[in-house]
Amino acid sequence: MPVGAYLVTLIFIVTIIAETATFDRTQRPPRGDRLESIVYQGITRRYLIHIPPNLPQKKEIPLVFVLHGGGGTPVSVARLTGFNRLADSAGFIVVYPQAVNRHWNDGRDITKYRSHRENIDDTGFIAALIDTIGCRMKIDRSRIYACGISNGGMMCHRLGCEIADRLAAIATVAAALPENLARRFPLPTPLPVLMFNGTADPFVPYEGGLVGITAPRGQVLGVEATARLWAESNRNAKIQTERVSAAGRDKPEIIRIAYTGGAEVILYKIIGGGHVWPGGKKRSRHYGPHVQSLNATALIWEFFSRHHRH
Repeated sequence: MPVGAYLVTLIFIVTIIAETATFDRTQRPPRGDRLESIVYQGITRRYLIHIPPNLPQKKEIPLVFVLHGGGGTPVSVARLTGFNRLADSAGFIVVYPQAVNRHWNDGRDITKYRSHRENIDDTGFIAALIDTIGCRMKIDRSRIYACGISNGGMMCHRLGCEIADRLAAIATVAAALPENLARRFPLPTPLPVLMFNGTADPFVPYEGGLVGITAPRGQVLGVEATARLWAESNRNAKIQTERVSAAGRDKPEIIRIAYTGGAEVILYKIIGGGHVWPGGKKRSRHYGPHVQSLNATALIWEFFSRHHRH
């Protein structure tokens, strides 16, 4: 092989290895899932897609986006949440997008991450994925949803602010509304919102303020202030508070706050809960107390399945 051709081949191989590592250094996708990519605004953007077997051929299928947290990957959030198994039984497609350098541009005013420094258009990326997948598959465009944890949950708040006309509902876990986004309320399009937050979250302060432990990563509203802002924007006139479960051994008290009358907003307030996905794979103590007595994945789909975009 000529030296020039050898070098081109070597560079090509190294590029593939580097891109694969950027997508996910240590994990392989679950069996049957596909790693795919699109080019959006000159950047190759990757995502993991799970298509359940035996989907009906002629029926339009709901689409759920699941956004990883800061530093996470599509594979890690798929394993954390267990959405694939639920998708197989309930019959919906799941897409796990990958953020640039593992961090979403969720609207916080920070410069630590490339997505914020370069103002990466992640909302446009998700919208482009809706179009791309919708062209290939028979998607129910009235049943497109987005959920995420932490940075991914904050990104879902941003999606709700910017493309509510394309979403039927959003759900967030261990996330609150970035202060910069609060200035946009009230919003023109009502959107149902489901939230899960622990009062002992060491990263996203329940009462609001600076995100992070050692280094500030922008500011967010308080969790209940976030829920109220969405509720007011959705013109919800009623509020109902109920205790879902009492505190017990290895079991936190959980309070459900529901705002109704318009597009509903529901908050599960987990007393003493950490920066975790309730009912998901247990994380290290670094994230605070785990919550196993609540299944966020099942509750999110139950919430999503009640809502269609008109």
